[in-house]
Amino acid sequence: MVEIGFVGLGAMGTHPVRHLLASAFRVHVLDTNDEAVASAVALGAPASPPRGPRRCHRCGARLPADPEYREQPPPGGPGS
Repeated sequence: MVEIGFVGLGAMGTHPVRHLLASAFRVHVLDTNDEAVASAVALGAPASPPRGPRRCHRCGARLPADPEYREQPPPGGPGS
């Protein structure tokens, strides 16, 4: 089974995750918003530890262009 990592479950990320789950992919999700992760987990996505997406075959992201996000280190990444 192809495993996909998806980072960012906001307005632009939730729809692709739903579509991938409905297409029988295993989608590992990661977001700073625990409620968004809980919603995806309720649909069948496993919540990923910070380094979870690294073991996936493919990884996608939908992140804001806001400079505030660019200045924050990723969870579990360098500087966190």
